[in-house]
Parts: sequence; structure tokens; C-alpha cells
Amino acid sequence: MKKILLITLTVLVGQAANAQKSNIKAAEVAYFAKDYEKGVKAITEAMANEQTKADPKTYYLASLLFSSLNDDANNIAKAYYRTETNHLFTVIKLKADYEKDNVNILLMNCANSYFNAAQEAFFNEKNYQAAINHFDTVEMINKCGDGKRFTGNLAFDTVVALGKRLKVYGYNSLHTLNSTKQVKIKINENNNQFKIPCKVNGLPLEFIFDTGASDISISLTEALFMLKNGQLTKNDIKGTVNYSIANGEIAKGTIINIKEIEFNGLILKNVNASVIHESN
Repeated sequence: MKKILLITLTVLVGQAANAQKSNIKAAEVAYFAKDYEKGVKAITEAMANEQTKADPKTYYLASLLFSSLNDDANNIAKAYYRTETNHLFTVIKLKADYEKDNVNILLMNCANSYFNAAQEAFFNEKNYQAAINHFDTVEMINKCGDGKRFTGNLAFDTVVALGKRLKVYGYNSLHTLNSTKQVKIKINENNNQFKIPCKVNGLPLEFIFDTGASDISISLTEALFMLKNGQLTKNDIKGTVNYSIANGEIAKGTIINIKEIEFNGLILKNVNASVIHESN
């Protein structure tokens, strides 16, 4: 009885393994028959199974299928080259020299797709962060594996060099946009006082909006709390100054440097502020 049970289990395991290998075969047949959707379904099952998910052929076939889908003009918006690239990276991780020449051709095609997407994002959409991300992926493909896969490939090196130059323009354009963009800041009104939520060196506070104030001021209580909890340091104290306050009296204050003030995503760096030597 034990022998029969053992043989039965062995047969079942063998059948399961053959079933998964048949998925690879089915994907291969579908690829050559140009039935790519059917091939993707079969290869997805193979990638999910323990018997075949560590086989580089599984991911090589997957990359071929998604490459063919990507070549279809009707699929441009789906950007299948991204999935193809991930499968090719897995092939290299599992076995660096597996179908190396063909894998390199597919990788260069993916790099070209990313480069085209980067140019579209940069020049037409003005989406500089997306363009930078795409250029980064081109560089990642160029240096995948041991980093020497495309050594001496002048065409690929030229594409990477151009991408790096455009990335510089992208970073500069992002800086310009961030420095000139409009930000809506919420103002809360209470008893004729207008208060603005903010973060001072990460500490949530509210500023009172006072059109008659000449600079930013925080109370002594808040300053001492921040000093105690590390939001201010002794190095942030810049000196003392005398102020004329609303009732006409002269009050002594301390000038401090606030490293960062944030209003709803708008960040101001290294802002001078005063601490009036009154607890209120």
C-alpha cells in the first residue's frame, strides 16, 4: 500500500511539473502564432509556479510576448515596454548569459522606448519629473547586470549622454517651477484674528496674520519649547534687538534663524524671526 501511495504521489508531482512546463510550451506556441494575449496568460501561470518561476526561459518568453504587444500601435498607451524591461532584468538576475545577444537587443529597444517617453514628457507634456525618471531607467538599462553589458556600444552611450544633458535641464526646469508656482494657503478667522496653519522646523503651529508686523515673531513660550525639544538650537540664536510693540512700549527680543517654515507644501528656508521676551 505504501509503495502504491508513493508511486501515486510521484506521478502527481510529475504531472504538476509537466503541467507548468506545458504552460511554457503553450506560451511559446502562442508567441509564434502571434496570439500574444493567450501567450501572456500561459506565461503568467508559469511565472507564478514554483516549478518554473526560477527558469530564465519563462521570463525570456514573457519579454518576447510583451515586446510584441508593445510593437502594436494600438497598445502605445499601455507602455508594455516597462513590463518587458522588468522581465529582462529577471532573466539577467537568474542567468546573466541566457540568450545574451537577443536579450541585449530587447533591452536596447526598451531603452529606446523609455528615451522616447522621456522626450515626450520633457518637450510636449512639460512633466520634467517623469522625464527624469525615464532617463534614469535608460541609464539603469545601460548599466544592468555587471555594468559591462553594453561597454563599447557607441549608439547606446550617445543616448545615455544625451539623456544626462536633458536631465540637467529637467532639474533646472523643476527648480524654476517650484520657485514660481502658486500655493493656496488656508487662513482661519476667529474673533477678527486671521490664523495661518504652518510648520516651524516641523512643529505644527499657527501664525497670526498681522499686516502691521514688520517680521515673523514667535512667543517666548514657543521658543523655549522648541529649544527644549531640539527644533531650535543655540546655533540658531543670532542676537538681540529692541522692538516697538503695538502699545508703543519698547520690548527686547532675540533674533533667531528658523531653518524651515512650511505653509501647505510651500517651504521657506532659513527665515529670520524674532522672539519677544514676553511669555504671551
